[in-house]
Amino acid sequence: IVMGKKGEQVLTYGDDAEAISRGVHDTFTETNLRYSQLAPLSMFEEKNTGNNLPAQIEIYSEPGDTYDLLYIAKGGGSANKSFLFQKTKALLNEESLLDFLDESLRAIGTSACPPYHLALVIGGTSAEFNLKT
Repeated sequence: IVMGKKGEQVLTYGDDAEAISRGVHDTFTETNLRYSQLAPLSMFEEKNTGNNLPAQIEIYSEPGDTYDLLYIAKGGGSANKSFLFQKTKALLNEESLLDFLDESLRAIGTSACPPYHLALVIGGTSAEFNLKT
């Protein structure tokens, strides 16, 4: 995952996302890093891409003259244990919320690749944006 914040006064020549993708490809193919990006072949089949592409690249514009990049090396398997639960406001009390979390986390188990990360988002502007953050 690569997230960029590009200042409006920063000029680059060429396609930034393409250059970043090339860097991801070169890094994973020239060093001893694990290939873990999966690509769908059909509704029921997938395969390892063998080069960790396509990379998830998001570049945002912001004021200023700096270009900041955040690289997060993660296994593609972590997406296998990503869940979005949309619940009603009735869950927003300590007992109900703790029971829900206990049940949900036990159901996920430990079958994903470590390291494990847990993000709990309550509220927000949309389900899609909550998943993105």
